[in-house]
Amino acid sequence: METLFETSKKAARGRSRKAPKRAPRKPTGWALRLLRFLFNLALISAVTAIAAVSLMYGYVTYEYRGRIEEGFPVLPQDSIVYDANGDEIATFDGAENRRTVDYEDLGPQLPRAIVAVEDMRFEEHQGFSFESIGRAAWEDIRARDIQQGGSTITEQLVKNLYIPPERRGNTSFWRRFEQAALSFSYERKHTKREILT
Repeated sequence: METLFETSKKAARGRSRKAPKRAPRKPTGWALRLLRFLFNLALISAVTAIAAVSLMYGYVTYEYRGRIEEGFPVLPQDSIVYDANGDEIATFDGAENRRTVDYEDLGPQLPRAIVAVEDMRFEEHQGFSFESIGRAAWEDIRARDIQQGGSTITEQLVKNLYIPPERRGNTSFWRRFEQAALSFSYERKHTKREILT
């Protein structure tokens, strides 16, 4: 019991010592508070935007699940009739006059020409190009009308494969986001050569 009292006396003596004085806090100025507020607002906005884009991307890929992995649909093309010797004797036109070819059948110049005209950064991006979208948006804002498309070759392909014809002319934010999300997913499953053919 005696040691308990001694300890408490020592503790009481220790408490009576003065703590070192701290320097007085400078009051925070209005500019610093405004800067903190703006930083926090920007941080919350960025996190919210990332979450919203992630949820929308998840929704689009969920809606089109299974279709992205598929190859190209069988396109209607002309029917060709051959004789016993293998010579062409007649052609029956399909819904559209076309023939499906392999990448090697395109030759060395045609793929380069398509990329040069339609999407110079085709080999660099992952389905959509922020640079092209930003440029198109800026031109549209300046013209106060939809003048430019920011579509890559992949975006044009997925628009024709997956977006129904009645919605293709719609230039809403959602349709453009859907197209960009599909093109990003499509490029993760298919090669650039498959996309060009």
